[in-house]
Amino acid sequence: MLQRAASAAPTPTPTSTPAPAPRKAIDGIEFKVTCEDLVERQLKSPRSAKFPSAWEWADKSSPVAPRVNADGGVWDPYVDAQNSFGAELRTRFTCPYDAATHRIAVDFEEP
Repeated sequence: MLQRAASAAPTPTPTSTPAPAPRKAIDGIEFKVTCEDLVERQLKSPRSAKFPSAWEWADKSSPVAPRVNADGGVWDPYVDAQNSFGAELRTRFTCPYDAATHRIAVDFEEP
């Protein structure tokens, strides 16, 4: 009589997934680009958007310079863009960054 070889015990499946690698904090440029993208998504004419130039925010003491640290950051600039009628308007906004959750939001100021 032939005997069958015993099959190997099944490999146990993990009961939990490994923790994701911690995200690195973003820098000022990545923060600024992400904020600009979020703002453009809200505009009637995104192609007309003009944000403060690098010359305006290169000075870290400038009010339109993105400020980022280990806890998060904030950027309080403006965007010049056309409205539905083609008139160019300046709109101020705040872009807060929470480093703990890695979330960036956009809050437009009321005129």
